Amino acid sequence: MRLLWRSQRQRGILVAMAVAFMAGLAGCGPTSSTVDPPVPAADPIQAENARLKQQVAELQKRLSALEPDTPVTRPLSDIDREVEIFTATHPITPVDQVLRRGARLPFDAVVTNTQWRRPGYSGVWHSTYFGGKYSGVEKLVELAAHRAFVYTGGLAASQQLLYGLGIVTTPESDATRGKNLPLQDTRGDHISLLILYGQVQSVTRLDKQVVVKVKPTEAGFQEVRLNTVDVLGKTGTSGGDSGTSTVLFEFVTPEGDPLDAYTADLTGLRKG
Repeated sequence: MRLLWRSQRQRGILVAMAVAFMAGLAGCGPTSSTVDPPVPAADPIQAENARLKQQVAELQKRLSALEPDTPVTRPLSDIDREVEIFTATHPITPVDQVLRRGARLPFDAVVTNTQWRRPGYSGVWHSTYFGGKYSGVEKLVELAAHRAFVYTGGLAASQQLLYGLGIVTTPESDATRGKNLPLQDTRGDHISLLILYGQVQSVTRLDKQVVVKVKPTEAGFQEVRLNTVDVLGKTGTSGGDSGTSTVLFEFVTPEGDPLDAYTADLTGLRKG
């Protein structure tokens, strides 16, 4: 009888423990206090407002890369303004006299492309590329208004020209760098002339003016390199001191008609 009573007592204890365990799993009973309270569902309106706020901020950032905050009119681009300042503050020799009296400079045509045409629109000008780095309307208009540029080194300057002019038209084109692309040597130990729709025939220096004869072409671009010492040294026949840091480059047709003009501050290259 004692054994039977003990077994019944043990069975009762086991049943009570099982009931308590199941009650805990069901979220009630003494173990229910350890269960985390349910997380309230996210407010869909609040989530949508947050998404719209982020989208507006992104659009404002893209817009600021495209244009100034307020409507402004600038009569001259930076390139044209620098040329105007130079011609107003320095004695200017007529092109025909520069060609007649100046010193001919040797040059090296390092890249010549006869097929390229400036695109109507380039993918890298879109405000979603590079954080809008090459999307600014003002800079794009300035570059579109010119066909000859002077490059004195630096990766940022070369990329601004390659992307801004549409020579490199997609980010993926970075894989083609060095393959018939200009301005790949960014060391700044030489002076490069980048000509669009033309090929250089001669370069003549007289004091602070450099006249570049360019034969116009229907397509393509050309990079011509000049020796820094040749450009910054004395021109011989002119007797002018070329130590002046700013030089005026005038690009003309073989007949001497003007094509473009560009000033370059060569201070950093004076030691060659």
